[in-house]
Amino acid sequence: MFKHKVKAKAGLKAIPKKLFANKKRGIASILVLAVLIAGIVVSVNLFKADTQAMAYQNTIVDKGDITTVISGTGTISPKDEYKVVPLVAGEILAAPFQEGDTIEEGDLLYKIDSSDTSNSIARAELSLEKTRLSASQNSDSISSLTVKTEVSGILQNFKVKVGDEVRSGDTIGQIINRDKMVLTVPYTSFSAKNLYVGQSADVFLEDYYQTISGKVTRITSGTRVTDDGAIVQDVEITVTNPGALTTTNTAKATIGSLESYGSGTFSYVANVDIVAAVSGEVIAVNYDSGDKVNQNAVLLKMKSDDVTMQLKNDSISVKDAQLNLKNAYEQLDNYNITSPISGTVLQKSAKAGDTIENKSTDSSALAVIADMSQLVFEISVDELDINKIKIGQEVEVTADSLPNENFKGTISKISMVGTTQNGVTVYPITIVMAPVDGLLPGMNVNASIVVEKRENALRIPIAALVSGSMVLVPDNSSANSTVNDKHDEEGPISGMKAPKGYHYVKVEIGISDENYVEILNGLSEGDTIAYANNTTGGIQSDIVVTDDGGAPPDGDAPEGGQSGGGM
Repeated sequence: MFKHKVKAKAGLKAIPKKLFANKKRGIASILVLAVLIAGIVVSVNLFKADTQAMAYQNTIVDKGDITTVISGTGTISPKDEYKVVPLVAGEILAAPFQEGDTIEEGDLLYKIDSSDTSNSIARAELSLEKTRLSASQNSDSISSLTVKTEVSGILQNFKVKVGDEVRSGDTIGQIINRDKMVLTVPYTSFSAKNLYVGQSADVFLEDYYQTISGKVTRITSGTRVTDDGAIVQDVEITVTNPGALTTTNTAKATIGSLESYGSGTFSYVANVDIVAAVSGEVIAVNYDSGDKVNQNAVLLKMKSDDVTMQLKNDSISVKDAQLNLKNAYEQLDNYNITSPISGTVLQKSAKAGDTIENKSTDSSALAVIADMSQLVFEISVDELDINKIKIGQEVEVTADSLPNENFKGTISKISMVGTTQNGVTVYPITIVMAPVDGLLPGMNVNASIVVEKRENALRIPIAALVSGSMVLVPDNSSANSTVNDKHDEEGPISGMKAPKGYHYVKVEIGISDENYVEILNGLSEGDTIAYANNTTGGIQSDIVVTDDGGAPPDGDAPEGGQSGGGM
């Protein structure tokens, strides 16, 4: 095809006379011009030959079904697939499964010798126990920074004040309880056998010639010998202090009808030294010497950076020991390898008696387990079609390995991330389908997705569509009057040249498939149309494009054709 038709005769007349002014130069110019004219003549003849070689096939506009399908090819894989890899080293003691077995999640696959880890667990438990004991002792030290009374009584010799440094083991005061006094008197061993704890006693105060009541609170099990050779046992009797008794007073006792062998002395029911359990600086004092205090009363508070820091270290040590023990137990779990999913054993790479030397790598997979309850594959969809599909849409699946069989699948995922190559972007979609006997992972399948369908649609062969919106129509076709009424008024369709006896009709198209295209407007059922068929049997559009988008210069059409009609 070319832009201009050139008449040789007119071209010769246009040769300027001054070309012959210089003989040599004129001869050269004539030769160049002759070559150009010869090329133009050859091009015109080639165009005529091409046009004459075209044949046109007529067909009738009819109605039928049109289905738009998106197709693609993918590779089958299981719904889920796991490589079972070891996390520990050691000898395999058991591997109770085989390739092809169906197993459940949690089933034992491999049992590995764990004797070393068991020893590690014992050491970790011992370490944790030691750390806890140390932490407990230091925790007591923290508690000891708060000094409390062990008994109720009168605080004596207590001279501690805020800011003092107290050392561990220092006696910082005493608590004496004078409300009760304990009389210790001797009884002959013979008499003591007839006494018991809780028995009432009459106590004769020798210094006051007064008798008060008391109760037996203790009878010693051992005996002693008095200065005069008597064998006696000491009996302790607790009495309420009438107010004047001290440890210097003496008394005798009568229990029932039995009298003590001699006199005894009194002691306070409570006389407790207050001893600092830890060292620290006094930061608070709540009582003074001579105050009456109750049991568990807070006497003072101290602080100690050393004790506080030790407690923090103990806390860290305990947590560390706990983690070590936990890791040891988790490590023990790794020696029993179980199936992570329910499925089928695709591969078994190790057996009982084998030794695992190294830890997890893909190449050291002990087994491959696949969930074959569903089969999955991906296909790529062009960016122009991706919005035509949706999740849940049905897919027709075929496989070369299973000829003459069709299967159903469903779109389960549409990726939002596309891949661009050579200016075209495609998006992967995932299709799932039920398992099929004979369809194994790794096999290739073909997917067809119906995205549009018209039943009883007005249609023409897709080969008859020219430039996306034109159809070639014989001049005697009924399409002339219905579509091309304004041809004579508007002139030829811009840029289009039709063969002799034909013209172009503009149409509005709908959906299409590999054979047909839907006609929405411009043609009617039963109209005759044509399309070009070259001598080799190939279909092509017969369009001549001029330099101004219209007819060729001088209104000449290629031989065998005529100026195209317009709408």
